[in-house]
Amino acid sequence: MKGAVCAFFYTMKPTLYILLVPIFLVSCGSKNPQGYEPDVLFSAPEYFGAPAYSNDANTPTVDRFELGRKLFYDPILSADSTQSCASCHRQHAGFSDPGVAISPGISGTTPGPRNAPALANLAWFPNYMMDGGITNLEVMPFAPITSAHEMNADMATVVSAVQQRADYRAAFNRAFDEDTVTSQRIFYALAIFQSGMISANSRWDQRERGELVFSDVELWGEGLFVENCASCHPAPFFTDWTYVNVGLDSITDPGRYLVSQDSADYGAFKVPSLRNVVLSPPYFHDGRAATLEQAVNHFTAFEGGGGMDQRLLDMRELDKDEKLALLSFLHTLTDYSYTTNPLFEKP
Repeated sequence: MKGAVCAFFYTMKPTLYILLVPIFLVSCGSKNPQGYEPDVLFSAPEYFGAPAYSNDANTPTVDRFELGRKLFYDPILSADSTQSCASCHRQHAGFSDPGVAISPGISGTTPGPRNAPALANLAWFPNYMMDGGITNLEVMPFAPITSAHEMNADMATVVSAVQQRADYRAAFNRAFDEDTVTSQRIFYALAIFQSGMISANSRWDQRERGELVFSDVELWGEGLFVENCASCHPAPFFTDWTYVNVGLDSITDPGRYLVSQDSADYGAFKVPSLRNVVLSPPYFHDGRAATLEQAVNHFTAFEGGGGMDQRLLDMRELDKDEKLALLSFLHTLTDYSYTTNPLFEKP
């Protein structure tokens, strides 16, 4: 892929997202402030299928993507203008907060109970947050922006602050043909940027495209993964988006129960995608596993508390060499072109 992304045209068919120059020209017109090449579209592999996010009122364009990127990196979205979305979602770590169990909120707030997740392929997610309490990509940013544990802002205040900036008024005019800032337009732009954050060029993806073959150890690890892990982490997103109690001791966060009010969901959290998992320590909802090795040990040596999901209880214990092979396979899910793509960097 050459330098930059032009736009994202999601068909609702499980086929490759196509390079369609005429559609791009109609959708974006002559607006191309970053000099993107009009024959390069952001595409997803055929095996991703159709994305869950789609809104005819929020057509993907270069200008909306760029506005969303600008907002994602701007601390103006927080109450004291010290914390942006990118403060807890760093590109080099797969848009996670590496090495931090619980990301601190803005000055004067108390950190929340949960680890900041990695971000990728969000347009295909059916819901968001570890408890699945948000079901639309356009609504998802509202939670961290207004959470007292994170950015602690009031949307009316955020809208006013953004509206006062001449650079933003110009950007909103390019994106929406009006320079009026609204919370909906902020969320629209963030949705377009985040829906464009596609990670699909790991060694696993390259193998799927026939561009390379796995080593013997990687193949061994893949077999162990399919046998023991794929029931919760199926390809290509390496999650089934269900909610699972992984048998951790001392669970104080109700997890999915907050949404479902089903006692069976107490302490259950959404199965995370394992794409770029090597880059996003620590692990589990509260970041208690400092390393991926510790997380693997929890599942393959049953080092945990009660309440563990039956699928996990059915896993067999792995020996040292098998664990190393499994970790080798997990490394194949790392997409370094995603973590270094300048299109996702701070503008």
